[in-house]
Amino acid sequence: MIKNAFSISAEECISQLKTRREGLSESELKERLAKYGPNQLRAAKKVNPITLFIKQFNNLFTLILLFAIITSIAITVWGNENRIPEACFILLIILINAILGFIQNYKAARGMEALKNMVVPKTTVRRNGEKREIEATAVVPGDIVVFSEGMQVPADGRLIESHGLKADESAFTGESVPVSLSTEVLPEKTALQDRKNIAYMGTYITQGEGEAVVVSTGMDTELGKIAESITEIKAKKTPFELEVDKLARQITVAIGFTVLLVAAMAFLRGHMPWVDVLILCMGLFVGAIPEAMPAIVTFAMSLGTRRMAENKALVRDLPVVASLGSVDVICSDKTGTLTENRMTVQKLFFGDHEVNFGGVGYEEEGKIEHAQNRAIPLGDMDALLKCGVFCNDASAETKDDKPHYIGDPTEIALLVSAKKAGIGPNREKASFPRMDEIPFTSEREKMTTIHEEGAKKRAFTKGAPEVIIDGCDRILENGGINRFTADKKDMIIKANADFAKGGLRVLAFSTKEVRPNEDKESIEKNQVFLGLQAMIDPPRREVKDAVDTARSAKIRTVMITGDNAITASAIGKKLDFGEHAVTGAELHTYSDEKLKADIETIDIIARALPQDKLRVAQTLEKKGHVVAMTGDGVNDAPALKAADVGIAMGMRGTDVAKDASGMILLDDNYKTIVEAIKEGRTIYDNIRKFVNYLITCNLAEVFVMFFCSIVGKIPLSVIQILWINIVTDTTVAMSLASDPSNEKVMTRPPRPKKKGIIDARLKWLVGLIGFKKVVVLLSVFAIGMKIRGPELASTMLFTTIVLYAFVRITVLRVEEGVPIFINKWVNLAILVSLGLQLLVLYTPPLRDFFHVVALGVREWAIMLAFTAVSWVLGVIITKQVIKRVPY
Repeated sequence: MIKNAFSISAEECISQLKTRREGLSESELKERLAKYGPNQLRAAKKVNPITLFIKQFNNLFTLILLFAIITSIAITVWGNENRIPEACFILLIILINAILGFIQNYKAARGMEALKNMVVPKTTVRRNGEKREIEATAVVPGDIVVFSEGMQVPADGRLIESHGLKADESAFTGESVPVSLSTEVLPEKTALQDRKNIAYMGTYITQGEGEAVVVSTGMDTELGKIAESITEIKAKKTPFELEVDKLARQITVAIGFTVLLVAAMAFLRGHMPWVDVLILCMGLFVGAIPEAMPAIVTFAMSLGTRRMAENKALVRDLPVVASLGSVDVICSDKTGTLTENRMTVQKLFFGDHEVNFGGVGYEEEGKIEHAQNRAIPLGDMDALLKCGVFCNDASAETKDDKPHYIGDPTEIALLVSAKKAGIGPNREKASFPRMDEIPFTSEREKMTTIHEEGAKKRAFTKGAPEVIIDGCDRILENGGINRFTADKKDMIIKANADFAKGGLRVLAFSTKEVRPNEDKESIEKNQVFLGLQAMIDPPRREVKDAVDTARSAKIRTVMITGDNAITASAIGKKLDFGEHAVTGAELHTYSDEKLKADIETIDIIARALPQDKLRVAQTLEKKGHVVAMTGDGVNDAPALKAADVGIAMGMRGTDVAKDASGMILLDDNYKTIVEAIKEGRTIYDNIRKFVNYLITCNLAEVFVMFFCSIVGKIPLSVIQILWINIVTDTTVAMSLASDPSNEKVMTRPPRPKKKGIIDARLKWLVGLIGFKKVVVLLSVFAIGMKIRGPELASTMLFTTIVLYAFVRITVLRVEEGVPIFINKWVNLAILVSLGLQLLVLYTPPLRDFFHVVALGVREWAIMLAFTAVSWVLGVIITKQVIKRVPY
């Protein structure tokens, strides 16, 4: 570790760290890793199961039940009645509630921890003279880190090379404009934010390339020092959680008021002792309030995000889950998302020669033949291929006797095409060392590298054909350099158009000898045109079906690509996209009003710049759309942040893009976006289902108690109320959260952005079905009273409520249009609740404890008949509400 690395030269810094520009050896790496430890900030405290379990007792409902236990014990001690069994049962209920709450919260917390560990930051270092991609945690002091645009700086490092290097230090210093980094030595008193020869951990490279020697890692970095003083920030609640919290509070108030009325009636009309009234009301309050609802929402979202992660979609920001179900426009990149992103050069064009290259993927063997069976001018072809090697940041290595490439797929394709012609990329690069570069930017659409050529310098440039053609005034033809006439330019432009129509991505190449002291701007002018390399990036096989699925779900897909309109349209045609394509240049001529008017019909935006993405996202959102926007580059970050769902590419995306996104595609696949939207809709449906179930059941039970209390009857004891709460309410609702996706979920339009869980349809369903349940339960209780009085009536009511759980679930399945037994966990929960109820009814000790009687055939026939009637009425009500009240 070196504290004053900024005030000494790069060579001195390397010397003090006992390393070298070629990087550390394996033995040095092991020693330093053992000495300094992993390169990571002190991790936040992991979930402690014991602490989490204890927290389950820290709530109002547990305190109320504890007070009920104390009251029961007091009656036993100072009264003349044994209430110890009752107190023990209430304690058991508290423990069961705590265990269920613990299971939900522990699974949710562990699930989020697992998701955080799914994307491990990686970085590129030089070790033993070779570039290697490693996990950022394995970086040690003395490592040589290789910087490229978009990567996150893994540790504090002293710059030893800088080629147009700029960094975004806004999160670190607060400076919003990217700063230029250099290798110059700075004075010892230079302030921290002015040390421009240091790349700080956690900042992002926004432009250029360079290398740095690591001077500090982990908690010894400047970011580590800041982390020492930062307290943990609580995660924000999602819109779903906030809505359910609010709903739970409203229900609590309503039930609390109803419980007070029940208490008054029990005391005045039922002549119940005030102590028993107190215990009853405490039990009714706890049993009727859906206190588990917020926890089940968290549990449902945890399960959903875990399923998304299994399908290669990593949610970074939970509120995104709420937005996913409302997405109605997907703005997708072409390369790597709609296509394979495994480029293969298939054609070259130079002079007036078209040459075909065989082979697929990264195979280094392939037949090379002239399209017109003419002789190939090998010198011209080699010049074109070598330009693709020199103006290239990808690298080629051999591992286990097999070629291994690191870098951008397009640049790898250029190395492979050179190898097919017998040109060794590493050998060529070594013979022409790179001295400087003019980095690629999406605005310039080209990149230039400057190399030593003996005592001279030579520039090599690659980029969009129209851009490169504009910068050339000469052309290489049959070994000679000739004037680049308008006719020759037209020939190149036609070849480019023909390649693009075939769905090929085309790059142009040029070169120039650099004059002494020539500035960078003029280097890219008056160059010699070398030719074109056209490569195929085939559409992913699964994408066409995914686009069709999105279309059936009323989700429109817009392709936004840097490729030209012809290539983009050719790919779009293969994927059944619409045919209306515009270019970024055309988009720039649109006023905001025109773009707003035309945006609904635009299917493809070609030659798009990152700011075009931002403008498109903002325009769509102004028109009320919910937008999912993909991106992978540094300049995509604003668009990703502006979109409702910003989606970064996990494989090729820059760290900047990932940090700005709400979701990361671990496989960069468009199909994964559609699957994530499907899961987002499923999570919403599941939350809606268990809210529907809990509110209907709990409110109906409270009103049954209320109406019975009016006539001086208390139909259920506190023990029975708490039993129903555990056996039929919480466990069944919890299992509903794990319902799988409905096949029809992607055949309906997206949910409106501002639509909550409790909409008009759900209000009607809860109201009508809840009323129906109250009538059915009161009828069963009344019949029981006529047959044999309060004890039988109470038992029949108690058991019918348990049976009703099955009725409510089956009616919910009718509402969804899915098989009744679709979820094994729901089936198991219902079977267990029915089994436990039978044990209560037919086991003498339990029967006495719950104050119930054994039911005969007649009683079962009555209950099952009313249950069947309830089911029929429930189905009729549900179908009528669905028919008359829109979703």
